[in-house]
Amino acid sequence: MHLLGRRAGALALICALAACGSPTTSEPLPNHPRPEPIAVPEPPPPPPRVLTILVVPEPLRLPVVDEAHPAKYFGSVGRLLASADANAKTAEFTAAAQRLGLHLGADVTAALEQALQRDGWVLHQIDVPRDRPDALLADPAAYAGPGEAVLDVAIGSAGYMAAGISDPYGPCVTAQARLSTATEPAVTLYTEQISYGACAFPGYAALPAAPGYRYDSYDQLAAQAGTAADGLRRGAAAIAQRVAPQVVRALP
Repeated sequence: MHLLGRRAGALALICALAACGSPTTSEPLPNHPRPEPIAVPEPPPPPPRVLTILVVPEPLRLPVVDEAHPAKYFGSVGRLLASADANAKTAEFTAAAQRLGLHLGADVTAALEQALQRDGWVLHQIDVPRDRPDALLADPAAYAGPGEAVLDVAIGSAGYMAAGISDPYGPCVTAQARLSTATEPAVTLYTEQISYGACAFPGYAALPAAPGYRYDSYDQLAAQAGTAADGLRRGAAAIAQRVAPQVVRALP
């Protein structure tokens, strides 16, 4: 009896194991539709960066200077004669250039705007009255408007100069540039003094003049006033090309 009981138990165990391993028929899984992907909105573009650019004033005079004028070597009277001669030439050339439509301040302003807009800046232009058009403003941040920085450029001098006795008259343009934060107190981000052509001063960034604008005498310069005016335009463009990349590098 005990043997039969053990066999019956073994058979029962085998049957149970066989039942566990046999395949079973499962219910088919429901065919749920796939969820639509959720569209992630694009982040808004960053707000435009605004730079205030102050209109570059026009030079009042276009000096014609002979640094080695012969009269300068004859005492105070000679120096007065040389100064009177320079003033007469300056007045004549300035009037001729103005009749020809020379506007160096506007040329520098337009060239700076074009270069800075290519770098993605939105420019806010302000024309500020100045006591001295040849100097930077004392407080440019007062005119910043919506800009986060202010660019102030002034043409110190623009004209023609003969540096030595045997030197021809060549274009001479100087300028100052300063980039400041719009917040008070203003922080200077970039400042520079620049010279173009015949005038080179210590501490200035010196730019060479374009060839073809040299005059052996004032009479030759006056006879070619239109070409001489173009020589000054080339100087204004060179100064703007110098300032614009310096400004972009200095902006935070």
